[in-house]
Amino acid sequence: VINIAPGCEYFLSRKDDGDSLRCVFCAYGAPNERVKHHEQRIGVPGLSPTAVLNALQGLRTPWADHLMVIITSLANLEIMAPVFFVVLALLTAKGHRHAAMYWLAAAAFCLIASPLLKLGLQVPRPNIVALAEGSYAFPSGHTLRAAVVYGFLSVLLARASSPRWRWIPYSLAALLTLAVAFSRLYLGVHWLSDILGSITLGLAWVSALGIAYHRHTAGERNPWQLAGGALAAMLLALTISSQFFHDHHLAGYRPVVSITEMPAGYWWREGWVELPRRRLDTQQSLNQPLNVQYAGSLEALGSDLARAGWRPAPMLQWNNLLKLLSPSLPLQQLPVLPQVHDGRHESLTLEKPLDGDRRLVLRLWPAQVQLNPGALPLWLGLAGEQQQVRVAGLLTYAATSGDFADALAQLTADVQPFLQLQPSPDGQILRLRPHPPPPPSARSSDG
Repeated sequence: VINIAPGCEYFLSRKDDGDSLRCVFCAYGAPNERVKHHEQRIGVPGLSPTAVLNALQGLRTPWADHLMVIITSLANLEIMAPVFFVVLALLTAKGHRHAAMYWLAAAAFCLIASPLLKLGLQVPRPNIVALAEGSYAFPSGHTLRAAVVYGFLSVLLARASSPRWRWIPYSLAALLTLAVAFSRLYLGVHWLSDILGSITLGLAWVSALGIAYHRHTAGERNPWQLAGGALAAMLLALTISSQFFHDHHLAGYRPVVSITEMPAGYWWREGWVELPRRRLDTQQSLNQPLNVQYAGSLEALGSDLARAGWRPAPMLQWNNLLKLLSPSLPLQQLPVLPQVHDGRHESLTLEKPLDGDRRLVLRLWPAQVQLNPGALPLWLGLAGEQQQVRVAGLLTYAATSGDFADALAQLTADVQPFLQLQPSPDGQILRLRPHPPPPPSARSSDG
């Protein structure tokens, strides 16, 4: 059993006591012999070619995943094809055949150079998402398409604009290209060298086409029709793609999750100390404890705790967002803000109202550990009390207070009738699991 994430060999640092190694990003600790067994090594943070990639993976959140998938789709073929054909049709209809040929050359370069270079160089992709299997990294097709297509489109528009406003199309093309490039890094499908090389290759081709276009072709005189057509085609294609294919694209960019198997008895006795003890948020602050470890079904836990006054928490959604603009609302009427651990929102969030407009909140995230026998999933949880925060009399939200001992004590009392529990020696972590079935002799004697 090892709880070092892929790439963490570059971020391991030795603890002061010299007894163990710790990943400075994901807060996992591991005994020295396990690191050596898996041939992982201590490196200097920031000097690895995977440093940027792993740092961005530590910033992943579900909401940001949705945004980055939308941004990266701006260079998908189903988005760029309508843009290409609309611009080509407008150039042809207005008699700019030479400009149309240069536009064709820009698109053809992307379609030909990218697959040829991938097959020729065969640079492996990062093994973060399932989409990376069976394809190669360099060049980044999305980044190259964005740099060439949006870049040469900006050349067409800039030449038709007055010198005072030519910076606008160039700036927009650069913004789109950098946004797509960043999304590819964030989604974990390319190395930084792929991105930089693709941008350089794209700029070189756009520069060559732009010089030839300026020397040998009469420019477009009205940029608005060309810009409006390209923008309308992009927005329409993006809307259709987001409506029908977003979930499919999002699933392809989800990180590959490896499930660690652990004997249930070993976890109960000593294996629990190998699991993260702090919530890994996007700021890497590690300032909130993971004070609950639960083995079993979330549905069963929710059913058991319902008998002790717990209930599903109202999570922040579009239909209750305006409540954050009502500072006069009591705490128990405010939605619960989602929290991130290791790039994921909680799988289960329960609340228990208390007297005096107080409430406890229990959040559970998957530990990516399966306990055998029984194939029980293991969950890491945070039990805490919330307090209301008001900002300038205009905004309010519920935040987790820094005192977790009372919340853990209340949870312990609530689950005691239903689950087998075991607090850690320091009392800061509560282990929970279903009661073991009675031995066969006891069942037969009861019958």
